[in-house]
Amino acid sequence: MNRVDTKFGAAIVLVATLVAAPAFGQGVQPAAAPVAEISASEMVRALMGSLPRYNYTPTAKPQAGTGLCSGQNVAGAPRLAVEAPPPANETVPAVPYPTSSAPSVQMDVQFGKGSDVVLPGSQRLLLTLATALKDPLLANARFAVAGHADATGDLKRNEELSCARAIAVRKFLINEQGVSPSRVTAYGFGHLQPLQGHPATSEINRRVEVRRGN
Repeated sequence: MNRVDTKFGAAIVLVATLVAAPAFGQGVQPAAAPVAEISASEMVRALMGSLPRYNYTPTAKPQAGTGLCSGQNVAGAPRLAVEAPPPANETVPAVPYPTSSAPSVQMDVQFGKGSDVVLPGSQRLLLTLATALKDPLLANARFAVAGHADATGDLKRNEELSCARAIAVRKFLINEQGVSPSRVTAYGFGHLQPLQGHPATSEINRRVEVRRGN
């Protein structure tokens, strides 16, 4: 997930499918490259499941088996050794990570190299995400925000960095856009979940994914 790209943030829109995806190389269509832009209304429809399918601040390693990131004051999340426990009333239930059939949006959010700092060109994309999440049609929905990497680096580092970036997006939504902390939970998967039809080492796998959890 270590690249600096001067293009504006882009997004791949994906939605629920109840059919299990075939293994890579078995005739599946590769996922589409990121489009130049996505509107808030398109993102709302994607997260409602109504669009057609298109084929670093260091953190602790995400929780084994779930990918749940530490440092976000959600129930069940691992804590950093240097992190003070939050007041009880600040801990919110984690959004369980949804299955691959859940409505989702894949976003090409650009970060500084080896960093969780969102580059200026991707601010507009995150503002679009915030607008979509605050739409009345999604007012009662909860979401998992997951960081993903390509397989060009060490898995442990990629997992930590993908968590840091997912947490950065979560903090932006909560602290700057007023999204309730109970509606978004950060996950990090390193390079363990490449996009369908693309090699694990492809840069297209460097992304932030938002999945609807209910």
